[in-house]
Amino acid sequence: MSNPAIAQQLIRRMRDQNPFFELQGTEPILSGYVGNDGAQRTVFSLLSKQVYPLLPSKPLRLCDGKWVSLLPSDLCAWKPGSQVTVAGFAYAPPKQKAKILCAEIRTKFMHHRIQVFGPRKILAKKMHTRFSAPEDFHRIPLAFGYCFGGISHGDAFPPNPIGLGFHTRCIQKKLHHQWLPCLEDPNHLLEPEQMGHLDFDQWHQLPQPAHCGFIPAQFYPRKTWHQARHPDARWHFSAHPNLCQSEAFELGELITMQHLHPTQQTLQFPLPEQAPFAWFQLDQRVEAQKMIIQDVHIDPRENRFAVLWRASFNLESVNQLLDARSVQYARFPEDT
Repeated sequence: MSNPAIAQQLIRRMRDQNPFFELQGTEPILSGYVGNDGAQRTVFSLLSKQVYPLLPSKPLRLCDGKWVSLLPSDLCAWKPGSQVTVAGFAYAPPKQKAKILCAEIRTKFMHHRIQVFGPRKILAKKMHTRFSAPEDFHRIPLAFGYCFGGISHGDAFPPNPIGLGFHTRCIQKKLHHQWLPCLEDPNHLLEPEQMGHLDFDQWHQLPQPAHCGFIPAQFYPRKTWHQARHPDARWHFSAHPNLCQSEAFELGELITMQHLHPTQQTLQFPLPEQAPFAWFQLDQRVEAQKMIIQDVHIDPRENRFAVLWRASFNLESVNQLLDARSVQYARFPEDT
């Protein structure tokens, strides 16, 4: 339903960023990264990542997780908040089919909804444009190829160049039987009147892609944030804007998903209830602090989720780190 050549090209380029591409088990890893925080102070951050079961039989402890490799997209010294991403599909209720449903994900500070339609097409005849009725489905991929977007007359929709339904000014017969997006924002649904009537520079008036997965660095707005003279720290957010927050996740915080798990129509699961400590020594200076949950990446197909843990330490400057005679750091197993 999307442009296969463009999609495959982008997939190859985003493999080192995508938190769901390959979760490789490793020996315990604690990576250090230096940079500036929001106040332009120098920080040294320690990062580690663990994977946990999505359907735990008892409250999660830190030791329940499996260590996995950090990705290049994880390695930043500071990010102004936290995020959730979900991979996989939107599912009809178990053993049923659906034509339309609303998939949701909720945390303490976030609530994101996606209107999911079965496959539909544009029907254009005698100067009248309408959408066909959605077909039955068991599941719809939570992928950009099923969101609003695409290429029209060589112009790509900036937030999603591989999607469906993006048609700038064109003759009506070219619209007939074109595929429509299956994933939409319920607060800004696509209308037949928007088909083939807008100039390209009016793209910001159109719906934004509705998803809960991973935004590649090449897509708007991440691409714009990265191209700035002084790159915006929000470039490190790779989740839908509705799934980003300024606060860190709380220990034991509940995440609720609706129509996003293959066997559970509604699934609620807790984040780990314990946090590790990170210890940092710079010459004679020693600090220790509890690590926070920065990002949560959920993969319902594999019944697992990954947590990116972070601890950040303030420095006077980068030179303080470079000129140090001794630098050591480690992670304590858990908060006991």
